[in-house]
Amino acid sequence: MNLGKALRAIWVSLSGSKEPVGRRQIAYYRSVVPTAVTVGLLGVVEVVGVDFVVSGTVARLPAFVAGVVANVVLLGFVVALTAFPHYLDTEKKVLMLCYGATFELAIPVALIREIRQQRRSHFQRKTAEARDGILRVPVAGETNLVIVLKNPAGVALPKAEHTPVREINVYALDPRRAVDLVSDVIDSGRCEK
Repeated sequence: MNLGKALRAIWVSLSGSKEPVGRRQIAYYRSVVPTAVTVGLLGVVEVVGVDFVVSGTVARLPAFVAGVVANVVLLGFVVALTAFPHYLDTEKKVLMLCYGATFELAIPVALIREIRQQRRSHFQRKTAEARDGILRVPVAGETNLVIVLKNPAGVALPKAEHTPVREINVYALDPRRAVDLVSDVIDSGRCEK
């Protein structure tokens, strides 16, 4: 988990900053507005509720500050799901796979043998999990993109050893577009050789 990235997500969403030249977004999460509004409203209820329960000004102020900070951080983690999509940097030739403020993996396009659409369901408790040489980063238990690497690549996952993977399964809202974007860069690299 990256607390700084979660807080930066709120700024990125509010500022409407433009994408750098050569960067093509590959979204994996629809609008977070309903979830963000729910989190915000529940946060207000929680802060007000704690204020009624806690007596004494000395105890109220720290409880109020802690409640506000906790709700801003939680809102940041929710907003990060759309603020930080997967993206393909066509200038650096890198595919960046993200999951909000909790996961990020850069894959040089030169390491990718193949990318294809293939829907799979996964049950896992972690955001990203590597098993049997396959890294899985599902959204709502599903992936729909398979990225096959030319050679196994080491991936550092939180609370896990450096794990070699030969395949990566992720989710994209528009998997056809993702396949086309990455395939075009792979093909242009083959033409340069």
